[in-house]
Amino acid sequence: MLLKPKCSFRMIGLSEYELSVLVNNHLTETPYRTGTYHKNKSKKILRLIIDESTDTELLHNLVNEKPDNVIHDFFVSISSDQQSEIVNIPLFLLRLHQEIGGDICFSYTCTFDPDE
Repeated sequence: MLLKPKCSFRMIGLSEYELSVLVNNHLTETPYRTGTYHKNKSKKILRLIIDESTDTELLHNLVNEKPDNVIHDFFVSISSDQQSEIVNIPLFLLRLHQEIGGDICFSYTCTFDPDE
C-alpha cells in the first residue's frame, strides 16, 4: 500500500546568520526544522513541511529573500510496502513548483517484509 507522500520545502546552503534572518523575518509562527548540509558542514538547511494548506505567500517571500548562493527545492518522501508503485506528484506541489521553481527531489522507501 502506498502511503501519503510527505512533502517539504527546503532551502540549502544557508549560513547561521542567513538562517536566523529568514527565521526571524518569516517563521516566528511557522513550524520548521534545520539541519547541517552534508556537502558543507558550515552551511545549514531550512525545511518546512508543506501540504495543500501551506501559505504560498510565505514560500514566495522566502525565495525572494534568499541569498543568491542558496538553492531551494521540494522534497517528496514516499513509503510503500510494494517494491514498485506508480507515483503521482501531488497537484499542490506541482502548482507550487510552477510558481516558484526549484528542483523536485524524491525518496522512495520500500517497507515490505521479505518473510511474508
